[in-house]
Parts: sequence; structure tokens; C-alpha cells
Amino acid sequence: MSTTVEFYKVSFFEEPEPDEQGNTKAISDCFKKLLIGNHSFQDSYDRDLYKFQSIDENYICGVFRKVRTGEPIKVGKACTDGWDVAMSDDEGKFETNHLVYIPNKCIVAYIRNHHGNHYKRLEDCLNKAFGVQVELSPLLTKGTLETLLSNKSVTKLQANIPVKPDLIPEYGDNWSTEAIQALSKSGADTVRIETNINLRTRMPGSISNPLLAIRNFLNLGATSAKVEVINIDGEKDWIDLIADKIEYTFKDYKYSKETLPDKSVYEKIIKAYLDRLDEINEAY
Repeated sequence: MSTTVEFYKVSFFEEPEPDEQGNTKAISDCFKKLLIGNHSFQDSYDRDLYKFQSIDENYICGVFRKVRTGEPIKVGKACTDGWDVAMSDDEGKFETNHLVYIPNKCIVAYIRNHHGNHYKRLEDCLNKAFGVQVELSPLLTKGTLETLLSNKSVTKLQANIPVKPDLIPEYGDNWSTEAIQALSKSGADTVRIETNINLRTRMPGSISNPLLAIRNFLNLGATSAKVEVINIDGEKDWIDLIADKIEYTFKDYKYSKETLPDKSVYEKIIKAYLDRLDEINEAY
């Protein structure tokens, strides 16, 4: 499987109030806190933000790890019984995602690891480490973003969303959060949602804020997401929001198969960011 770097815009869910001296906290101030020490978290797994460092004063880099405790690891070769790896109760296999924060853009470049952490997990742990709520939003290509910002051209939204209530942010849009939580009790693995978008009505089944709805669906971890738009000729087209995310795919590097020093991985992520910088600048 190819290795992909994904890009996310980091923003405050609500702008923090100034402190007693009138100073306002910035996103980059929050990330600088990660340089001071490691942060550990516990939900269904142990997780940590580990060994963050500054590179050339232009990037803040670190690893986000999941520790698979309580899962025996057996190793060996074909046609043998193999043997169990001895571990204590609080030890386990690491599943890692390397990331790079770019301060002048407030962007996180996040290397995808399907066995590691979904980016909503990263968002959740950053919130706990920062002590303030932030959002990570996927970067979309310029053409897609311009179409969505025009609003009036968007008429319908479709999305397939995995039913994982523990990934739903507490501050998410109420109607979608409650819907996913209710469906999680049905035993369903995935829900397909289709909703109309109408800027002139508040009738049930319609949405009046396309960008909010799209951001919320993507933040819920949608595996597919499309919007129906009216093009310049008045005809209906579909835009694939997943396919139109700004990403970088390595041709000759497999993250899960090659063990490299952290600095080498950061250099690869930075190279991916610089390769996509023109596209990012056009859209943002």
C-alpha cells in the first residue's frame, strides 16, 4: 500500500479570550507547548504525543502513537510454533503517525498509517494537551473550495460515515452527532447520509450552511463524501470531496515497511509539503 501525507488546517473551535495582560493565544503557541515534554492519554488504547522538536525554526515535528497493550504478540517463521514476546501489562506494540506542524500556515502535515491513529484522534489528543479546543479540517483543492464557497451552487450532500461514536467530537454539530450516536446502538458499521441543501428554507431534510455540513461530515471520518453542484451551464455535477483533498503520495517509500530515524521521516514529510506548497497557496 502506498504511503500518503495528508494536510489539515488547524483552527480554534472558538477564539480564546485574551489573558489578563491582553495577550491572545495563537495556534502556534499551543504547538510550542509540545516541545516542553511528552503527553500521554488513555481511551480504548494508550496514546501519546512524543519527542516533539523544532527543525530550522520553521517546523514543529513529533510522533503520535497508539500502544496496543493487552494484545499478545507472537513471532517466528513458517512451519514453526513461534514464540510469544514477553511484555508487561502496560507494554504493547506501537502504531505510529509522524507529523509536522507548519507555523506560518497553521497546517499539520500528517503521514497516514491505517493501523495508527485517525486524524480525529490527533485532534482529540491535541485538545487535551493544549487545554483548548481546536479543529483539524482537510485541505481541499482550489477549484473545489471555490465551488463550495459560492454556496448557491451546492444542492445536495452524500456521505458514508463509519459508526464510531468515540470519534465524534463533543462540540460537533448536534444533528449529525446525535444521529451517529443513535445509529451506534443499532449495530450498524456504516451509515449513508444524503441531505438536500437549500439556502432559502429551514424545512426538515434541508441544510442552510453547506460548508458547515461538509466540514462536519469530513470531521466525522467520512469514507466517501460528494456534493451535487449546479455548474456554469445550469447542469448538475458531482464533486468528490475525498478525491479532491490535497495530498502527497510517495512513489518509492512505504511508511509501514521501512524503519527510518524520526528526522528522516520528518524530512520526507517536509518534502511532501514543499511539493504541494503551490497548490496549498492557490487554495488558501
